[in-house]
Amino acid sequence: MAHKEELQHQIMKKINPACMALSETRLTEEIEDSEVSVPGYNMIRCDAENRNTGGVVLYVRDDIKYDLVLVKKLESNCWCAAIEMKDEIYKGVLMVVYHSPSASDGEFVRFLENIVEQMTVKEECIIIGDFNIDFMIDSFYMKKLQIIMQSLGMKQYVYEPTRITKDSRTIIDLIFANKEVKVQVQHEPKITDHAWLKIELKGNSIVDSLDVTAPRKKCKIPKIWEGKKWFSEEIREAAVRRDAAYRKALYENTDQNWIQFKVERNAVVTLIRKKKKEYYESMIDFNRDDPAAMWKTLKEIVRDVNKFEDIGEGLIYINENQEIFENFDMIKIDYLEEIIMGLSRRKGTEEGISSDILKAAFYVIQEEFVNIINTSLREGCFPESWKTSTII
Repeated sequence: MAHKEELQHQIMKKINPACMALSETRLTEEIEDSEVSVPGYNMIRCDAENRNTGGVVLYVRDDIKYDLVLVKKLESNCWCAAIEMKDEIYKGVLMVVYHSPSASDGEFVRFLENIVEQMTVKEECIIIGDFNIDFMIDSFYMKKLQIIMQSLGMKQYVYEPTRITKDSRTIIDLIFANKEVKVQVQHEPKITDHAWLKIELKGNSIVDSLDVTAPRKKCKIPKIWEGKKWFSEEIREAAVRRDAAYRKALYENTDQNWIQFKVERNAVVTLIRKKKKEYYESMIDFNRDDPAAMWKTLKEIVRDVNKFEDIGEGLIYINENQEIFENFDMIKIDYLEEIIMGLSRRKGTEEGISSDILKAAFYVIQEEFVNIINTSLREGCFPESWKTSTII
């Protein structure tokens, strides 16, 4: 989920949606919940087989009552997750779907038909997702999907393009429901090349971000967001410039305008990474003499940061003599980085510092890490716990 930070601050923090459903997350089972969780929300995942395509996620705000209905996939073709909401804003099934564009449309339609048939028997149902079947083209599978869903009492409510590029306009992000709903297609904030779909239910708004559902509801913002100083006004202004560039590219449709939009879009991504890195660097430096606060910061890094940008170079290695160790030579940091990043997820220390924490914090603490190791080797001073091991 490359856009997690901007989704969290531009959508979840600002609107505080009841639910948010994302398609094509590209999450695999190796990625832990802590890496993609959002404070104040429960999470339902249907993971992909690899990082190339697939996967969906449903975020459900803590105060929303719901039951899990299903998490199911057709391998390398379709992924879906569904809940039954039992709240005043909506009582019924909400499901998010993603269908890979490179997989069989026929198998996908048959798979979807069986699932939808089970869910629409007794109650209201809304299905959202990236179907990758274009409803702007009168194709065989577009007709087949429409006929099957209509036979199950499901109507499609998206009527204008949801993905617009210089050379194409498509309606591939769809909303099916067996009750009347109002849908708006919104292209801002332009976080990805898909539009946001806004649904109104019982006077509340539901936002579909790349297949997102979200009723507007006033609620206190979780305290954990209050200290996120890295998401600054500078980032918001960059996002405004990106969205303005997108509107201009849509209106004038020239090569230069589309190139400028891409420049502004990439600038936002780069700025977010920069500000986030600076924030965690300052937090670690500020809490250097406070072990409890440092530990809290490290846990936050593991939870909120998928990766850091490369910010260093050089470290040390052991010059191994075949007969005896005479001395230790200094080398580049990339060698230590290779060791740390290659650690098994099962590795850790008795203090509870897992390999995930080391990997997440490495680019921030690398200089201190190197100094500790180098000084230890140079002075021959090692912690007692390093001199013993448990062999089973």
